[in-house]
Amino acid sequence: MGGRSGNAAWHRHNTPSPSPTALVLAHWAYEGTGLTPDLERLAALIGGGPTRAEAVTADA
Repeated sequence: MGGRSGNAAWHRHNTPSPSPTALVLAHWAYEGTGLTPDLERLAALIGGGPTRAEAVTADA
């Protein structure tokens, strides 16, 4: 048994049969909540509302 037919026979013998099971690998990482300070200021400018820092100093 040599050449291509030998290789094909080896692969048929040593390759596992397909399984109906699905393996899902995932990695989740927590990146934080809310906007960065720069994006918060930009959103406040677009929306016309105060930034969090301005709201905190106004409440104090």
